[in-house]
Amino acid sequence: RDLHSFPTRRSSDLTVQTAWTNDAGEYRVIELSPGHYYLCAAVSSPEFVEKQGGPVKRITWSFYPGSRTLESAAALDVQSGQELRGMNFELHAEPVFHIRGRLVGKGAQIMMLTYPHDVGAGVVDLDEEGKGDGSFNFDGAPAGSYDVELQNDENRQTITKMNVQVKKSDVNGLVISIPNRFDLRGAVRIPDGEVGKVSPPNIFARDVASPAMSQPYEAEAGLDGSFTIEQLWPGKYVIEVEAMNPGEYVKSVQYNGREIVGAPVELVNGAGRMEIVVSRGAGEIEGSVHAPEGIAVAAVNIALVSETGRLDRAGLRLTNTDQNGGFSFKNVAPGLYNAFAVAGVDSETLENRDFIAKLQGNGLEVEVPENGKLQIQLPVMGVADVEPQ
Repeated sequence: RDLHSFPTRRSSDLTVQTAWTNDAGEYRVIELSPGHYYLCAAVSSPEFVEKQGGPVKRITWSFYPGSRTLESAAALDVQSGQELRGMNFELHAEPVFHIRGRLVGKGAQIMMLTYPHDVGAGVVDLDEEGKGDGSFNFDGAPAGSYDVELQNDENRQTITKMNVQVKKSDVNGLVISIPNRFDLRGAVRIPDGEVGKVSPPNIFARDVASPAMSQPYEAEAGLDGSFTIEQLWPGKYVIEVEAMNPGEYVKSVQYNGREIVGAPVELVNGAGRMEIVVSRGAGEIEGSVHAPEGIAVAAVNIALVSETGRLDRAGLRLTNTDQNGGFSFKNVAPGLYNAFAVAGVDSETLENRDFIAKLQGNGLEVEVPENGKLQIQLPVMGVADVEPQ
């Protein structure tokens, strides 16, 4: 049997940790960071239990202490150094059914997933009998609510999603349309005197619903500043600019004349145009982290978070301390920020905006002016200082 543990904060950044039972049905899930978790047990093979003229029966998944839905599962509170015992499961065989249909339209690098509605992909996914003619057949679904999702495998982006209710029979005849892709065109205005003398920056379109560590769409601007990001799927994106020159920052991003710097924008076709303004006058922050005894703390993650709620990379900057406990942020857009030094948390977790929201109010507030250079000192926060939600 497979045993999954995952944090109660459910999002596209969900991290699942898996363990397997031994021949006595015993399991151990180890090295969990402190926090609230759900436990789920599922069989590792789709073999049926019985089929006697009726529907196939299989041993289905269960959330602790004994539920097939996450809504009625119990969350476990894991403290630092704690070992929880007696988290036992009793798995049952239930009738299972098929979810069948076909895809309409063209689309490269599409992956299909079907999973329980309140769980999300990656915890309990149904088995698919894939076919080359666009038809699909997902097997092993007990009665309940499911999401059938088309995902761009390269960018880990949800293209479209359909909710399906499975009652006491197979679901047949679903038709899912694949949206049309499009190109996004625009231009970058860089400071006077730099056109044709320096390499223009790179432009990224990041799907806001995708995991933070996923691959964005990107384009390199030409020497005249023009760019084309090719083959986007319709969706909600945030535009980011990287590889700027020292002292520069993104001052404005406009789509069809509307200011969207750091904000998500719905892109559904190639009719709109993007205009990006890069300006001089960025700030710089240098700082240090010391323990209460005054000892420098190396290799601690530092987060710099914009108070305006920007969703682009300028709204959440990450670095870590050097061997002397020092750190720096360059090319900082002018504005208000919160700075945090967090120990015992990896950078992928810090990329999660839900986790960062829990830190708000506990950091050091800093205001970065045009061309400003600030010196700050930060105390170390631990995982125990972050109140789980």
